[in-house]
Amino acid sequence: MRFYKSKPFLISLTVAIVLVAVSSLMAWMGLTAPLKNAIATVAMPFQWCADKITDAAQGFVAYFREFRELQEENEQLRRELTEIRDLVHRADQLEQENAYLRDFLSLPTLESQLSVLDAQVIARSSGNAAHVYTLSRGSLQGVAVGMPVITAQGLVGSVTEVGLNWCRVTPIIEINASVGAYNARSGALGIAEGTYELRELRLCRLAYLEENADIAIGDRVITSGYGSVYPQGLVIGTVTEIRSDEYTRTKLAIIEPAVDFANLGRVMIVTDCVITPVDPASVTESADETTEGGETDAE
Repeated sequence: MRFYKSKPFLISLTVAIVLVAVSSLMAWMGLTAPLKNAIATVAMPFQWCADKITDAAQGFVAYFREFRELQEENEQLRRELTEIRDLVHRADQLEQENAYLRDFLSLPTLESQLSVLDAQVIARSSGNAAHVYTLSRGSLQGVAVGMPVITAQGLVGSVTEVGLNWCRVTPIIEINASVGAYNARSGALGIAEGTYELRELRLCRLAYLEENADIAIGDRVITSGYGSVYPQGLVIGTVTEIRSDEYTRTKLAIIEPAVDFANLGRVMIVTDCVITPVDPASVTESADETTEGGETDAE
């Protein structure tokens, strides 16, 4: 009841009665056109505001609709870009793997037939005791102690310890490592071995050569196949220095290994091979034939 007695209500009621009365009087007097004109004139600003508000609301809705569509399009493009990057990364990995396998397949093995297992170097230790590399393969993959380890460049060493999914490799530069070897040019036989002095320089030596052995700086040293551990034909390295052993009256050749032990990352474990020891006479004969052929051509 208080509402009906309030001033706002009474004022609104009075204005409404006056408007109805004026409208009725003007209609009775035939003045409807001016009335409509007056009403239209008064309503014009309100209609203009209503149209602008409606246009603004529609533009606002259209803007957010377009913004949402752009967000969805950007998200789709981002997903496609991520997929393309993944494809490029996988393609790069495959290209690197193919290049590595191509290099490995070109490794000269002479008469040896190898079955190999790819492996990654997952750890390395270097100290006074020994240089040791830990690989990502073990007994579960058929790895056993004594198996040779190689890269596309040549011989790394042999497996000396095996776990279920890992193994440790001792390189040929270690003091307890040795392998039957020969000079690829002349056929001179010897033993490639590591020494405490040379291992810090990542070198090894070809020892037990005869005093008159034909060997020179730049000659390649290859595994001979003797000893029934390493297959014949794997590259050990290149002769960089010739020394004489006064005590044994034999020659010593310092070898720079073909394998880069400082950056060793991916290797092959030789799980099976046919070992065919080299015949030094055949190597010498081949070298002589090459020399004679060269002389004949020169003549």
